[in-house]
Amino acid sequence: MNPSDAIEAIEKPLASLPNSLSRHILEHLRKLTSHEPVIGIMGKSGAGKSSLCNALFQGEVTPVSDVHAGTREVQRFRLS
Repeated sequence: MNPSDAIEAIEKPLASLPNSLSRHILEHLRKLTSHEPVIGIMGKSGAGKSSLCNALFQGEVTPVSDVHAGTREVQRFRLS
């Protein structure tokens, strides 16, 4: 069940509550289900930042090298 389906399923039982309370609950549920955490990874060159990202994303999202610094520039990845 995706988050919007879950919220729709909850709307009907909330109809028995006062309108302002129902809206307040639904607003908080929407915020919770759309939250996207941001994680920063920092460390010295050769510390394994790229390897960690590749492991977290279960693929080669950033190159790993023993010779060249691959994550010198800021990189952004989204897990979907």
